[in-house]
Amino acid sequence: MRHSSLLGMVAAVVIGCAATPALAQEQEAPRISAEQWAKLTPTLDLFFSRLQAGDVEEAYDGLIGDTPMPNRAAVMPTMIAQSQSMLSLYEGVLGWEVVDQECLIETVCRVRYVVHSAQLPVFFTFDVYRAPSGWKVTSITFTDLASRVY
Repeated sequence: MRHSSLLGMVAAVVIGCAATPALAQEQEAPRISAEQWAKLTPTLDLFFSRLQAGDVEEAYDGLIGDTPMPNRAAVMPTMIAQSQSMLSLYEGVLGWEVVDQECLIETVCRVRYVVHSAQLPVFFTFDVYRAPSGWKVTSITFTDLASRVY
């Protein structure tokens, strides 16, 4: 008697599994197209070139100067000061490269870069929006902790 109830439960589980619809497969997030990437990268490369040259204020002004970020005026001095500290502490920018990029939709994306310095890598994350007038940076963060990037 005990075996028959076990078989009944096994049969119910098997039937339940067969009747359960397949789990939704994760849809791959869109990526920035090659054409759009070609429009975005010169802006980010110019930002890093200016950082490398020590023109920190100009770097940020060129990147987010025309972005309607509501707190831009409040955060600019802090971002400039932190970036100047980063340049001093890590002995400048030796180079940079894209780590990855991902999009929620084709016009709302996140791009991550690693900046190489003489001391440690620094990771920059840019949230960007493709407005009708072109790509706009909506958020910038940077850290020297790789664990915050993974």
